[in-house]
Amino acid sequence: YLSASGLECIMCPPGTYNGIPASSGSVACYECFPNSTSSAGSTSLSDCLCSKGFFKDALSSCSPCSKGFYKDTVGNSQCTPCMEGTNSFVEGATSALACVKEGFVTTTPVEILPLAPSLRIVGVQ
Repeated sequence: YLSASGLECIMCPPGTYNGIPASSGSVACYECFPNSTSSAGSTSLSDCLCSKGFFKDALSSCSPCSKGFYKDTVGNSQCTPCMEGTNSFVEGATSALACVKEGFVTTTPVEILPLAPSLRIVGVQ
């Protein structure tokens, strides 16, 4: 896009795009849709890819992965189901490490501790 002075061509920053040539007088970049991002210099809405933990839904927007799923990459692919016998107890999980057996909670990427019987995960925000 063109700078405010109209003398300098400026690359759109990450998370935005502009497909109108600067020579046509374009003076702004457009934000990608929520929960998505793009590389610097993107020229099309199709360059906007869903963030980790989000997938491209039927309305072409990015929705969070449902409980029991995760997505650890940027892109418009679907979410991956947790392994059998495990579940992610939050929407928008960004790693398979969020998938744990019921009654357990992760404290580090390699350690899983059992919850006390009186503790229950109701809804982690």
